[in-house]
Amino acid sequence: MLNGPYDLNPSGAPGLRKMFDGFGHGANRQTLAGVPHFKSVEFYGRFPTADLVFADPHFPGQVRLTALSPFIPHNDRDSSMPVAMFEFTLSNTTDKAIDYTLFGCLGFEFRDPATVSVGNDGDRMALNGRSVSDPKSIHYSELGISTDWAETSHQRHFFRGSWFDALEVYWQHL
Repeated sequence: MLNGPYDLNPSGAPGLRKMFDGFGHGANRQTLAGVPHFKSVEFYGRFPTADLVFADPHFPGQVRLTALSPFIPHNDRDSSMPVAMFEFTLSNTTDKAIDYTLFGCLGFEFRDPATVSVGNDGDRMALNGRSVSDPKSIHYSELGISTDWAETSHQRHFFRGSWFDALEVYWQHL
């Protein structure tokens, strides 16, 4: 899992969930606490990008995540758009051929009703969530994840069960 060590209180911390939150309720499941993760993450911030380098002695390779937001000098309107872009680089550091699998999870909680669409134009696969409110509304939002990789699959939602079923079923699918 492209996730670093869990550094919050494992007994619980207030924040992400509305119910069963706080001390004594355990780690917030949105942090993916409990699933295998990288032992360390190094952060390098050089405006306008940020790089995270994930390392673990049991992982056969190197992983780098480069994150950036639009920055156009002398254009404050376009440079302040709430947009984030991520580029993942995986490098094999062994002598053996390895097939890596990279997956993404687009989690969102829209204030207004939303639709989810999946598109494939032959060169790019995209999963998009979009609120159905007026695009000029302050509550309008869109989230998307896309790739140019040919071999892709998707699911539109997590398993709808109880407690930690969604995380457990998702992890078993992976």
